[in-house]
Amino acid sequence: MKMTVFTIVCCVLLVVQLIGPSFAQTDKLFNAEAQKYSSLPHTVFSPQGRLYNVERNALSSSDSNDISSSLILAFNFDDDKILLLSTKSFSPYFRRKVGEKIEPDINNDSYVRSESMPFMVLPSDTVAATGGTAADALALRCSIREIALSLCKANDGMRSTHRIEGSLSTSMLAKKIADYQQLPTQNAASNRMLSSAAIVAGIDVEENRPKLSIWRCDPTGQFWKCGPMAAVGRGAGNAEMKFLREVKKWRDHGRIGKESLDELNFKISSSDVERYMASLSFDETILLACRCLVEALDVSKNEDSFNVRAILLRKDKQSTESCIETVCDEILLQGLKMVS
Repeated sequence: MKMTVFTIVCCVLLVVQLIGPSFAQTDKLFNAEAQKYSSLPHTVFSPQGRLYNVERNALSSSDSNDISSSLILAFNFDDDKILLLSTKSFSPYFRRKVGEKIEPDINNDSYVRSESMPFMVLPSDTVAATGGTAADALALRCSIREIALSLCKANDGMRSTHRIEGSLSTSMLAKKIADYQQLPTQNAASNRMLSSAAIVAGIDVEENRPKLSIWRCDPTGQFWKCGPMAAVGRGAGNAEMKFLREVKKWRDHGRIGKESLDELNFKISSSDVERYMASLSFDETILLACRCLVEALDVSKNEDSFNVRAILLRKDKQSTESCIETVCDEILLQGLKMVS
């Protein structure tokens, strides 16, 4: 029996009418489930096997709408230099409206106390920075300081080839931070999960050769050694997407695309990223960091450098020592004006 086109269309419409409501009901069920279980302890699984509380905290650590959150960017370039750029964490309650603009109320003493730089210089010129919800980022920084001091005094019973008392290994510190962040996901009686991620930059010994490296520690306790770039905090996903687009533009000799972050992860290889960063000078790295900052936070060219800071971690090629330098505010302001 032959079916006419009209009959086929009617069958398709009937199937859509039957299946459509079921999809809508499924989405509604998932939304209700997420709302219910995201408020429960982080060790409670939903009927679908998901930890909604853990997912919520992980996502909120890079929420681009959280104006109190700070953004941390780290770039490893020229084989022995790391540029770290950050915005300040501040309280939104110490702001004033001037015309159509919202500006810092710098005449308020409480505003000055509310400002907080996410950078923290630790022994052995190791730098740690936290991004995410302002209160949680501050709490994580305090915990990182305690962890670093305990590792600096002794190796804390941890098996390692790094046995120099009074010094600090970047990889060892990252592991300990990850252990600390993972505890709330394993025991409901422990401290609450922090909506904050950390970046640790400093010297590691690889194949008996000291080398600068960047480590990232997520709120869930995951940690890994990053390549030439890492981003945590407010709008970190947008900053990473901008960085990969710059890499693709350099590789494709100026051709610009509008791929998503997932698409760029498939199209850009780690060797592309390493070759791109190896080709950059200090000035070019500053401009790249400013582009990522503008893309992540929509900073205008009129934005002053009051809320942006940067430091440069440099390793001496003739020794195992490193030094930390502060990048001038004028350089950052000029870079923001050039890319905005």
